Amino acid sequence: MAGIRSIVRPRQELLAEEAITRMDEAGVDAAILVPPSWEGDRNDVCLDAALRFPDRFAVMGRFPSKRSPNETGSKRGGNKPACWVFD
Repeated sequence: MAGIRSIVRPRQELLAEEAITRMDEAGVDAAILVPPSWEGDRNDVCLDAALRFPDRFAVMGRFPSKRSPNETGSKRGGNKPACWVFD
């Protein structure tokens, strides 16, 4: 379509410390982290942030219906309700 421009920005990892800085600037006390779908069923980065900053982050982990939460790290702590992904 004429006159419409698409701007695609590369995905950037947001570090927990940077997220906390932005949250503080916005007056946000805590956040629930949901791992991005393009990473597959990886929960490790979000779980790490929740374990290091338990008063600021919790995780709604992702795992496919064919695997149990135990296989994807929910027993590590920091994981709250799961986001089931149906294949």
